[in-house]
Amino acid sequence: MAKQDYDKILTRLMEILTRLSNGERLNVAELAEELGVTKRTIQKDFNQRLYRFPIITDGRGNYWFDEGYSLKERNLTTEELLVLTLSLDPLESSEHLAKIGEKLLKKLLASRRIENPLYIKSEPLQDIDLDAPLIHRLRSAIEENRTIRIFYSEREVMVEPYKIVSFDGIWYLYARECTTRRLKTWLLANIKEVELTPEYFNIDKKRIEAMLERTHTAWFEDGGDFDVVVRVMPEIAHYFKLKEFLDSQEILNEETDGSLIVKFDVTSDEDVDNLIKAWLPHIEILEPERLREKLTRELHDYLDMISRPRTRHAFDR
Repeated sequence: MAKQDYDKILTRLMEILTRLSNGERLNVAELAEELGVTKRTIQKDFNQRLYRFPIITDGRGNYWFDEGYSLKERNLTTEELLVLTLSLDPLESSEHLAKIGEKLLKKLLASRRIENPLYIKSEPLQDIDLDAPLIHRLRSAIEENRTIRIFYSEREVMVEPYKIVSFDGIWYLYARECTTRRLKTWLLANIKEVELTPEYFNIDKKRIEAMLERTHTAWFEDGGDFDVVVRVMPEIAHYFKLKEFLDSQEILNEETDGSLIVKFDVTSDEDVDNLIKAWLPHIEILEPERLREKLTRELHDYLDMISRPRTRHAFDR
Protein backbone atom coordinates (compact mmCIF):
# COMPACT_ATOMS: atom_id res chain seq x y z
CA MET A 1 0.00 0.00 0.00
CA ALA A 2 1.33 3.45 -0.93
CA LYS A 3 2.46 5.85 1.80
CA GLN A 4 -0.27 8.35 0.89
CA ASP A 5 -2.88 5.61 1.37
CA TYR A 6 -1.56 4.95 4.89
CA ASP A 7 -1.67 8.67 5.61
CA LYS A 8 -5.31 8.88 4.48
CA ILE A 9 -6.27 5.90 6.65
CA LEU A 10 -4.46 7.28 9.71
CA THR A 11 -6.02 10.72 9.23
CA ARG A 12 -9.49 9.21 8.93
CA LEU A 13 -9.03 6.93 11.96
CA MET A 14 -7.70 9.87 14.00
CA GLU A 15 -10.80 11.87 13.10
CA ILE A 16 -13.07 8.99 14.18
CA LEU A 17 -11.24 8.39 17.49
CA THR A 18 -11.15 12.10 18.32
CA ARG A 19 -14.89 12.46 17.80
CA LEU A 20 -15.62 9.29 19.78
CA SER A 21 -13.42 10.59 22.58
CA ASN A 22 -15.43 13.83 22.57
CA GLY A 23 -18.54 11.80 23.37
CA GLU A 24 -20.07 11.78 19.88
CA ARG A 25 -22.20 8.96 18.51
CA LEU A 26 -21.13 8.31 14.95
CA ASN A 27 -23.24 6.92 12.12
CA VAL A 28 -21.63 4.92 9.32
CA ALA A 29 -23.62 6.51 6.48
CA GLU A 30 -23.07 10.07 7.74
CA LEU A 31 -19.35 9.46 8.33
CA ALA A 32 -18.91 8.01 4.85
CA GLU A 33 -20.54 11.07 3.31
CA GLU A 34 -18.53 13.52 5.45
CA LEU A 35 -15.17 11.82 4.87
CA GLY A 36 -15.72 11.06 1.18
CA VAL A 37 -15.42 7.28 1.39
CA THR A 38 -17.80 4.34 1.06
CA LYS A 39 -19.86 2.93 3.92
CA ARG A 40 -17.97 -0.32 3.46
CA THR A 41 -14.70 1.52 4.20
CA ILE A 42 -16.10 2.99 7.42
CA GLN A 43 -17.41 -0.43 8.48
CA LYS A 44 -13.92 -1.83 7.85
CA ASP A 45 -12.46 0.92 10.02
CA PHE A 46 -14.66 -0.05 12.95
CA ASN A 47 -14.58 -3.82 12.48
CA GLN A 48 -10.97 -4.41 11.43
CA ARG A 49 -8.88 -1.36 12.37
CA LEU A 50 -10.42 -0.01 15.58
CA TYR A 51 -11.87 -3.19 17.06
CA ARG A 52 -9.38 -3.17 19.98
CA PHE A 53 -10.85 0.08 21.32
CA PRO A 54 -13.91 -0.12 23.65
CA ILE A 55 -16.38 0.91 20.95
CA ILE A 56 -20.09 0.08 21.33
CA THR A 57 -22.54 -0.39 18.44
CA ASP A 58 -26.31 -0.76 18.32
CA GLY A 59 -26.13 -2.95 15.21
CA ARG A 60 -27.80 -0.25 13.08
CA GLY A 61 -24.67 1.58 11.97
CA ASN A 62 -24.20 3.74 15.08
CA TYR A 63 -20.99 3.62 17.16
CA TRP A 64 -19.78 5.26 20.40
CA PHE A 65 -17.21 4.77 23.15
CA ASP A 66 -18.14 2.69 26.18
CA GLU A 67 -19.68 4.86 28.91
CA GLY A 68 -17.10 6.97 30.73
CA TYR A 69 -14.27 6.08 28.33
CA SER A 70 -12.04 8.75 26.83
CA LEU A 71 -8.63 8.99 25.18
CA LYS A 72 -7.99 12.37 26.74
CA GLU A 73 -5.42 13.04 29.48
CA ARG A 74 -3.24 10.00 28.70
CA ASN A 75 0.51 9.51 28.67
CA LEU A 76 0.22 8.51 25.01
CA THR A 77 -1.50 10.72 22.47
CA THR A 78 -4.43 9.43 20.43
CA GLU A 79 -2.16 9.19 17.41
CA GLU A 80 0.42 7.15 19.35
CA LEU A 81 -2.26 4.76 20.65
CA LEU A 82 -3.65 4.35 17.15
CA VAL A 83 -0.25 3.54 15.63
CA LEU A 84 0.37 1.06 18.45
CA THR A 85 -2.91 -0.77 17.86
CA LEU A 86 -2.30 -1.01 14.11
CA SER A 87 1.24 -2.26 14.69
CA LEU A 88 -0.09 -5.30 16.56
CA ASP A 89 -1.57 -6.84 13.43
CA PRO A 90 1.77 -8.15 12.06
CA LEU A 91 2.34 -9.90 15.42
CA GLU A 92 -0.66 -12.19 14.85
CA SER A 93 1.65 -14.73 13.18
CA SER A 94 3.32 -15.33 16.55
CA GLU A 95 0.93 -16.46 19.28
CA HIS A 96 3.39 -15.51 22.00
CA LEU A 97 4.05 -12.00 20.67
CA ALA A 98 0.36 -11.49 19.94
CA LYS A 99 -0.55 -12.23 23.57
CA ILE A 100 2.10 -9.82 24.85
CA GLY A 101 0.92 -7.12 22.47
CA GLU A 102 -2.73 -7.55 23.46
CA LYS A 103 -1.85 -7.49 27.17
CA LEU A 104 0.20 -4.29 26.72
CA LEU A 105 -2.58 -2.60 24.77
CA LYS A 106 -5.24 -3.50 27.34
CA LYS A 107 -3.14 -1.88 30.06
CA LEU A 108 -2.67 1.26 28.02
CA LEU A 109 -6.32 1.54 27.02
CA ALA A 110 -7.68 0.80 30.48
CA SER A 111 -5.10 2.65 32.59
CA ARG A 112 -6.62 6.13 32.30
CA ARG A 113 -10.33 5.36 31.96
CA ILE A 114 -12.20 8.47 33.04
CA GLU A 115 -15.42 8.27 35.04
CA ASN A 116 -17.37 11.30 33.92
CA PRO A 117 -18.76 13.18 36.95
CA LEU A 118 -21.52 14.62 34.75
CA TYR A 119 -24.63 12.68 33.79
CA ILE A 120 -26.83 14.30 31.15
CA LYS A 121 -29.98 12.41 30.38
CA SER A 122 -30.71 12.82 26.69
CA GLU A 123 -34.08 12.59 25.00
CA PRO A 124 -34.51 9.12 23.42
CA LEU A 125 -35.04 9.44 19.68
CA GLN A 126 -37.42 7.50 17.51
CA ASP A 127 -35.43 5.08 15.33
CA ILE A 128 -34.90 6.38 11.80
CA ASP A 129 -33.25 4.50 8.95
CA LEU A 130 -31.01 7.09 7.30
CA ASP A 131 -30.38 4.71 4.41
CA ALA A 132 -34.06 4.24 3.57
CA PRO A 133 -35.02 5.33 0.02
CA LEU A 134 -37.75 7.62 1.39
CA ILE A 135 -35.23 9.50 3.56
CA HIS A 136 -32.82 9.78 0.64
CA ARG A 137 -35.55 11.32 -1.53
CA LEU A 138 -36.53 13.76 1.22
CA ARG A 139 -32.91 14.82 1.76
CA SER A 140 -32.37 15.30 -1.97
CA ALA A 141 -35.51 17.42 -2.28
CA ILE A 142 -34.49 19.58 0.71
CA GLU A 143 -30.96 20.09 -0.63
CA GLU A 144 -32.24 20.95 -4.13
CA ASN A 145 -35.20 23.14 -3.01
CA ARG A 146 -37.47 20.82 -4.94
CA THR A 147 -41.22 20.47 -4.49
CA ILE A 148 -42.43 16.96 -3.65
CA ARG A 149 -45.65 14.99 -3.60
CA ILE A 150 -46.12 13.01 -0.39
CA PHE A 151 -48.67 10.31 0.39
CA TYR A 152 -49.61 11.15 3.95
CA SER A 153 -52.23 9.32 6.02
CA GLU A 154 -54.07 8.09 2.92
CA ARG A 155 -54.06 11.46 1.14
CA GLU A 156 -51.83 13.09 -1.44
CA VAL A 157 -50.23 16.46 -0.66
CA MET A 158 -47.84 18.75 -2.52
CA VAL A 159 -45.30 20.41 -0.20
CA GLU A 160 -42.10 22.42 -0.17
CA PRO A 161 -39.78 20.45 2.16
CA TYR A 162 -37.45 22.49 4.38
CA LYS A 163 -36.06 20.27 7.15
CA ILE A 164 -36.30 16.88 8.84
CA VAL A 165 -36.67 17.75 12.53
CA SER A 166 -37.22 16.06 15.87
CA PHE A 167 -39.65 17.26 18.54
CA ASP A 168 -39.77 15.34 21.83
CA GLY A 169 -37.87 12.47 20.20
CA ILE A 170 -40.33 12.08 17.28
CA TRP A 171 -39.25 12.81 13.69
CA TYR A 172 -41.21 15.18 11.43
CA LEU A 173 -40.92 16.78 8.00
CA TYR A 174 -40.98 20.56 8.32
CA ALA A 175 -42.63 21.76 5.12
CA ARG A 176 -45.08 24.23 3.55
CA GLU A 177 -48.27 22.90 1.96
CA CYS A 178 -48.46 24.27 -1.58
CA THR A 179 -52.24 24.79 -1.74
CA THR A 180 -52.85 26.47 1.64
CA ARG A 181 -49.30 27.93 1.91
CA ARG A 182 -49.31 26.87 5.57
CA LEU A 183 -46.00 25.96 7.16
CA LYS A 184 -46.44 22.89 9.36
CA THR A 185 -44.96 19.58 10.45
CA TRP A 186 -45.77 16.19 8.99
CA LEU A 187 -45.22 13.06 11.07
CA LEU A 188 -42.44 11.18 9.27
CA ALA A 189 -43.90 7.78 10.17
CA ASN A 190 -47.12 8.69 8.33
CA ILE A 191 -45.35 9.57 5.06
CA LYS A 192 -45.69 6.43 2.95
CA GLU A 193 -44.22 7.66 -0.34
CA VAL A 194 -42.28 10.63 -1.70
CA GLU A 195 -42.24 11.72 -5.34
CA LEU A 196 -39.92 14.45 -6.59
CA THR A 197 -41.56 16.88 -9.03
CA PRO A 198 -39.84 19.04 -11.71
CA GLU A 199 -40.83 22.19 -9.76
CA TYR A 200 -38.40 24.16 -7.60
CA PHE A 201 -38.94 26.81 -4.93
CA ASN A 202 -37.01 29.68 -3.35
CA ILE A 203 -36.68 29.93 0.42
CA ASP A 204 -34.73 31.99 2.94
CA LYS A 205 -33.05 29.14 4.81
CA LYS A 206 -31.81 31.45 7.56
CA ARG A 207 -35.43 32.39 8.29
CA ILE A 208 -36.37 28.71 8.50
CA GLU A 209 -33.49 28.08 10.92
CA ALA A 210 -34.61 31.06 13.03
CA MET A 211 -38.19 29.77 13.15
CA LEU A 212 -37.03 26.32 14.21
CA GLU A 213 -34.93 27.87 16.99
CA ARG A 214 -38.05 29.49 18.40
CA THR A 215 -40.37 26.53 17.92
CA HIS A 216 -40.64 24.15 20.86
CA THR A 217 -43.33 21.70 19.76
CA ALA A 218 -44.49 20.09 16.54
CA TRP A 219 -47.71 22.13 16.72
CA PHE A 220 -47.48 25.71 15.50
CA GLU A 221 -48.80 28.13 12.88
CA ASP A 222 -46.60 30.17 10.57
CA GLY A 223 -46.78 33.83 11.53
CA GLY A 224 -48.91 33.15 14.62
CA ASP A 225 -46.47 34.46 17.26
CA PHE A 226 -47.89 35.78 20.52
CA ASP A 227 -46.74 36.51 24.07
CA VAL A 228 -47.65 34.49 27.15
CA VAL A 229 -47.08 36.20 30.51
CA VAL A 230 -47.12 34.17 33.73
CA ARG A 231 -46.57 34.72 37.43
CA VAL A 232 -44.05 32.25 38.86
CA MET A 233 -44.59 31.80 42.61
CA PRO A 234 -41.68 32.17 45.09
CA GLU A 235 -41.61 28.39 45.72
CA ILE A 236 -40.25 27.71 42.22
CA ALA A 237 -38.86 31.11 41.17
CA HIS A 238 -35.22 30.02 41.58
CA TYR A 239 -35.64 27.35 38.89
CA PHE A 240 -36.63 30.01 36.34
CA LYS A 241 -33.61 32.11 37.37
CA LEU A 242 -31.29 29.15 36.87
CA LYS A 243 -32.64 28.01 33.52
CA GLU A 244 -34.49 29.32 30.49
CA PHE A 245 -37.21 26.72 29.96
CA LEU A 246 -37.90 28.17 26.49
CA ASP A 247 -35.45 30.10 24.32
CA SER A 248 -37.77 33.12 24.36
CA GLN A 249 -38.08 33.23 28.17
CA GLU A 250 -37.70 36.73 29.60
CA ILE A 251 -38.02 37.73 33.26
CA LEU A 252 -39.92 41.03 33.24
CA ASN A 253 -39.98 41.71 36.97
CA GLU A 254 -39.20 40.25 40.39
CA GLU A 255 -41.95 41.04 42.89
CA THR A 256 -41.39 41.96 46.54
CA ASP A 257 -42.74 38.56 47.66
CA GLY A 258 -40.11 36.76 45.53
CA SER A 259 -42.41 35.80 42.67
CA LEU A 260 -41.41 36.46 39.05
CA ILE A 261 -43.32 37.91 36.10
CA VAL A 262 -42.07 35.92 33.10
CA LYS A 263 -42.84 36.34 29.40
CA PHE A 264 -42.58 33.75 26.62
CA ASP A 265 -42.80 34.47 22.89
CA VAL A 266 -44.47 31.36 21.39
CA THR A 267 -46.05 30.15 18.17
CA SER A 268 -48.81 28.00 19.68
CA ASP A 269 -50.53 27.20 22.97
CA GLU A 270 -48.76 23.86 22.98
CA ASP A 271 -45.38 25.61 23.22
CA VAL A 272 -46.12 26.49 26.86
CA ASP A 273 -48.95 24.08 27.72
CA ASN A 274 -46.81 21.30 29.20
CA LEU A 275 -44.49 23.78 30.92
CA ILE A 276 -47.33 25.55 32.71
CA LYS A 277 -49.11 22.35 33.72
CA ALA A 278 -45.86 20.85 35.02
CA TRP A 279 -45.47 23.71 37.55
CA LEU A 280 -49.07 23.89 38.79
CA PRO A 281 -50.19 25.10 41.31
CA HIS A 282 -47.16 27.43 41.57
CA ILE A 283 -47.67 29.23 38.28
CA GLU A 284 -50.45 31.54 37.03
CA ILE A 285 -51.28 32.66 33.50
CA LEU A 286 -51.70 36.44 33.36
CA GLU A 287 -51.90 36.91 29.58
CA PRO A 288 -53.52 36.18 27.21
CA GLU A 289 -56.89 35.89 28.91
CA ARG A 290 -57.95 33.35 26.27
CA LEU A 291 -55.21 30.93 27.39
CA ARG A 292 -56.02 31.53 31.07
CA GLU A 293 -59.68 30.64 30.45
CA LYS A 294 -58.70 27.60 28.39
CA LEU A 295 -56.57 26.18 31.21
CA THR A 296 -59.34 26.89 33.73
CA ARG A 297 -61.83 24.94 31.61
CA GLU A 298 -59.43 22.02 31.26
CA LEU A 299 -58.87 21.88 35.02
CA HIS A 300 -62.63 22.00 35.70
CA ASP A 301 -63.18 19.22 33.15
CA TYR A 302 -60.49 17.12 34.80
CA LEU A 303 -61.98 17.61 38.28
CA ASP A 304 -65.43 16.70 36.94
CA MET A 305 -64.04 13.56 35.35
CA ILE A 306 -62.27 12.25 38.46
CA SER A 307 -65.31 13.03 40.65
CA ARG A 308 -67.47 10.56 38.69
CA PRO A 309 -67.89 6.98 39.97
CA ARG A 310 -65.01 4.91 38.65
CA THR A 311 -65.52 1.93 36.36
CA ARG A 312 -64.03 -1.13 38.03
CA HIS A 313 -60.89 -2.40 36.26
CA ALA A 314 -58.90 -5.57 36.61
CA PHE A 315 -56.09 -3.72 38.42
CA ASP A 316 -58.56 -2.62 41.14
CA ARG A 317 -58.99 -6.19 42.35
